[in-house]
Amino acid sequence: MKTVLTIRNRESIGVAVHRLSTMLERWDGQKPMQIMIGEVKEKRTLSQSALYWMWIDIIANYSGDSKEAVHQDMGYHFLPRMISKQTGNAYPISTTKLNTKDMVEYMEKVKALAGTMGIVLPEPADLQDFSVYER
Repeated sequence: MKTVLTIRNRESIGVAVHRLSTMLERWDGQKPMQIMIGEVKEKRTLSQSALYWMWIDIIANYSGDSKEAVHQDMGYHFLPRMISKQTGNAYPISTTKLNTKDMVEYMEKVKALAGTMGIVLPEPADLQDFSVYER
């Protein structure tokens, strides 16, 4: 059985410790237990993905390549690799596997490369439409 206890703030520490204590008291001692503590890494956000694909579209329009070709090229250059068990070949991981921090780092590399091509990519703040607040 696997149980994940998530601590979202200092106030929830007591609840997590109490649940862990209860689980350990019920443990029969027959099989080893493993307790891991680590930082929660959230998956990339939908807004990160939307901005990334907007950037890919801008780069594709500038370069004359397809969006898919630009996406593949960026992944080839900047994404971590996974090794195929069948062939031993290394392939870039999917951006869907990135957490928010890793997606930011990846997008910074894409933006830097676009800058070397003379392409200025929009920032998230540039995309906000404030017209709904106008009188």
